[in-house]
Amino acid sequence: MKAGADPKQTLTWRHSVRFPARAFSDLTKLIYDSKKFGAGHAAAWYDLGNTITLADGRAMSTERIQKPLYLHCNFVCRNLAVVPQLLGRSHNFNFRGHRILITLPKLSDVDESHSDDPQANCQSWLRVDGVDIPAEYNVYRIDLKVFLNEIPQIHPQMLVLNINQFGLLENSEQAALNAICDANSRVAIEAYEYWLSMMRWSTKSFRIGRSAVVGNASGWSPTLCAVELDKKVWCAPNCLTVEGVHRTKNEEWETVSVVLAEGKEIPPHIGLLQDAQEYNRRRDHRRSMIDIAIACEVFLRARVLSALPQGIPAAIRTSIESTNISQFVSKFFPDLLTSTGKSKFSRLSKELTSLFDARNKIMHMDNNERATSEQCVRFIGLANKLFDLDNYIFSSGVPLPAASPSV
Repeated sequence: MKAGADPKQTLTWRHSVRFPARAFSDLTKLIYDSKKFGAGHAAAWYDLGNTITLADGRAMSTERIQKPLYLHCNFVCRNLAVVPQLLGRSHNFNFRGHRILITLPKLSDVDESHSDDPQANCQSWLRVDGVDIPAEYNVYRIDLKVFLNEIPQIHPQMLVLNINQFGLLENSEQAALNAICDANSRVAIEAYEYWLSMMRWSTKSFRIGRSAVVGNASGWSPTLCAVELDKKVWCAPNCLTVEGVHRTKNEEWETVSVVLAEGKEIPPHIGLLQDAQEYNRRRDHRRSMIDIAIACEVFLRARVLSALPQGIPAAIRTSIESTNISQFVSKFFPDLLTSTGKSKFSRLSKELTSLFDARNKIMHMDNNERATSEQCVRFIGLANKLFDLDNYIFSSGVPLPAASPSV
């Protein structure tokens, strides 16, 4: 206890806390006592009302202030390229009752040293009059802010000292801040995934934000060898596949701004088809075929059900909902189309029947003969042609958005 202090006003000894030396500034001038506590321990202090008395006799306020805060997160982003004009641009939107701000790296953040962890770098150039002009930037990091709805109490010196000043807060206060971080971190993750889905929808690029696909090949070419002599006699050529990245343009960025502001969700059939494309890229052809078929079925059923008149008896609606998909292909959906749409659909109906048949054999008979990359590509093209028939529906109630949002 500090000599001469009033025992009635002075609380018992709290604790000494180990801090890195850089955590203290001239504002506090905390004294180290290496003899008593060892190097790197903060000297003792005592609580006197709304102040803390430091070991050198000076007082520090223990009052709390309320300050609006936001949670800052930095996310990895794969397969996103933008035109130069989009560097530093932001999307500001509401997500589940929280204000979200997502920002692309600025031009000053662009890495020109080829580091292992860049925020962005220039991917391609245009040469004009002998001068290289950047045409496209790859984005690898995204900043996201969640603006807190609650206004927590903090120590005023936390605004000027280094981060995480444990000695300024009680354990319960630290736990409260950690709980706020945890809760809003979950919001940040979900908001980021939502934003990625809007980017994929608006650009029709299913790969934005998807995880990297890494195979097991070592890079060494397969070789033929003589059995007896163990002699290499032939080396097969290597085939390297380099995937391109969609370049997001200004108008696509503005489209995303609008759909975010309106709180739209990606149409289920589009999300399913983009997942199918991703599974095909990962060579999970079985899952890809299943998702393609589900995407087409969801589209057909949604279009027919949305065209039903208001006030239709529930029993009739339920009966239509439970009807086999073959009836939607052969009867219900064609009746929604214009003459041009009917002509286009007639060329797709047999392919749709083939797709649903392949899906049923995969799921119910474990027959994966048709689950190949070629078949997936074929049926993905079929699904896109089917979704384009939205433009030829003349009778619908509340149509879902098409393959990309129209603004």
